[in-house]
Amino acid sequence: MLELQKKIILLLQQTIALLTKKLELLKKQVAIKQVVDKDEIVYQTAKNLLGQKLITVEKELGCAECLNNIYLQATGKPIGGTTSTLRMYNILRTDKRFKEIQIPKKGCVIISPTTFGNGLIAHGHCGIVGDGEIYSNNSQTGLLDIHWTIDKWSFYYETKGGFPIKFYNLV
Repeated sequence: MLELQKKIILLLQQTIALLTKKLELLKKQVAIKQVVDKDEIVYQTAKNLLGQKLITVEKELGCAECLNNIYLQATGKPIGGTTSTLRMYNILRTDKRFKEIQIPKKGCVIISPTTFGNGLIAHGHCGIVGDGEIYSNNSQTGLLDIHWTIDKWSFYYETKGGFPIKFYNLV
């Protein structure tokens, strides 16, 4: 009987040790999931899709569709607004998934929505901020590429075109 009790105690101790290790692993997994930056996922997705055609509409009007496709692949859900920067902007302003930020960070949305300009530039634009560069649909090629920096964007859309420049990140 004493021998059986010792075996049971030993089995219980081993089970507790295994459960303790499992708990520590689960705690680490939860901690890792909590520090995953959603905007970083969007940025990495845009970076991985660089050079690809992500639009089905006219090249010049494909930036919002391109961004929606990046978000669909990165998060499982598009931003919304189909091919319209104005509709996308209105969604970004009201959708609880997004928050306007003043200082751009890698992976956030940059948008200068159509209809807010002074008329010198026909259409607004949207993209994903990288490390100073912006990933967006190229109106000449219809491909996702890097052809803007924040400074160039600001000069063209804000200074020349009178558009606002807004930044939004995922919350």
